[in-house]
Amino acid sequence: SSLGFVKGIIAPNKWHTSDLLWMSGKFEQAQVICPPSLIEKMPKIQDRLLFTTDVSYLTPCRELEFFSVPGIRFEETAVYHPFTRTLILCDLMMNMPMPSNGLKRSFYRFNNMGECCAPTRVLKWFMTHDAKELLTFVEQLAQLNPRRIVVNHGEIFEGEAGNQIRTAFASLFR
Repeated sequence: SSLGFVKGIIAPNKWHTSDLLWMSGKFEQAQVICPPSLIEKMPKIQDRLLFTTDVSYLTPCRELEFFSVPGIRFEETAVYHPFTRTLILCDLMMNMPMPSNGLKRSFYRFNNMGECCAPTRVLKWFMTHDAKELLTFVEQLAQLNPRRIVVNHGEIFEGEAGNQIRTAFASLFR
C-alpha cells in the first residue's frame, strides 16, 4: 500500500467510525484507537482496541499526543503531531467554505461555521457542559503553538493555529 506500515487507526469520537471496521480489516497489524464507548459496537476487533484515554505507550517517542477534551458532553480526543505541529480536532472546530445559496448560507452564519476555522454555536449551546473547563483546555492546545489544524468538517487551517484557536473560542464563548 502507498501508506506504508500502518501502526494505528484512530477514531477520535464515536460519530466518525463508518470506515473503522473496513480499515481494521485492511490493516490487520494496526491497533484501533477509539473512545471507550465503542467497545460494544466493535465486537470483531475488541482484541485490537486501545482507548483514546490510554494510548501514551503507543507513541513512546511522542510521535503523537492524545488529549481527552474536557467540558463537553461527548467523548472527543484531540491529537497532536509535534514534529509537524499539526493538531487534529475532528468536531471541536470546523473550517467550512461559505455556501452561496441563501438558506444554507444563513444557517452557516448562524452556526458560526463558514469562512473561518472556529467552534460552532451547536458546540457551545448543546455540547458544552462546562465552558470554563473547555476554555482552559483550549488555552492549553493554543500553547502547543500548532501551525495547522485538521478538522473533520472543512479545510485544513494553515497559519498561526494557536492564535486561531484562542481567538475563535474567546469570541464565541465571551
